[in-house]
Amino acid sequence: KNIINFLIFGLIFLYFLISITPITSGDSVAYHMSAAKYIFLNGKFPSEIYNSSNSLVGAGEFLNAFALSVGAFQFTSLINFIGILSMIGVIKKTCEKRKLDLLAKNILILCVLSTPVLIFLTPTSKSQLFATSLTFLSYSFLFYLITIDFKIKNIEKYFFICAFLCIISVQTKIS
Repeated sequence: KNIINFLIFGLIFLYFLISITPITSGDSVAYHMSAAKYIFLNGKFPSEIYNSSNSLVGAGEFLNAFALSVGAFQFTSLINFIGILSMIGVIKKTCEKRKLDLLAKNILILCVLSTPVLIFLTPTSKSQLFATSLTFLSYSFLFYLITIDFKIKNIEKYFFICAFLCIISVQTKIS
C-alpha cells in the first residue's frame, strides 16, 4: 500500500521535473514556438503561403505566444502537467463515487501515470494533454450527470459547460 503511494507520488514528481525542462522536441521548436513567435511579434496568424506549416497553426499557439510574452518558455509543458493532475483528480473522484477500494483506485491511477506516451507529451510546447484533460473532464462530467444525478434541474447549463470545454479542446489542439 505504501509502495503504491510512493510510486504515484514519485511518478507525479518526475512528470513535474520533466515539465520544467527546456523544450527540445523538434516539432515544438521548429513549428509551435516559431508560430508563437510570429504571433507575438506581428499580432496575427502567419499568412505566408510558401511555408506549409503555417496552415496548421491553431488557437493553441496563443498559449505559446503568451508564454513568449512573459518569458515563461515552459508554460505549455506546465499546463500539460496540470492536465495530468486534473485527469488524476477526475479518476480519484470517479472511484470515490463508484465506491472502489483504495487499492483499485491507486492501481488505476498508476496505469494512467505509467502510460509511456505521457513522457513524450509532457515536456513539449504542444498543448495536447491540456486538450485531452478538458475532453476527459467534460465526458466524465456528462457521465456523472447521466448515471448518478440525472434528475438535475437546468441540465442545459451543465451540457453547455461540457460543450464549451470540448470546443476549447478542439480549438486548442484540433487533432
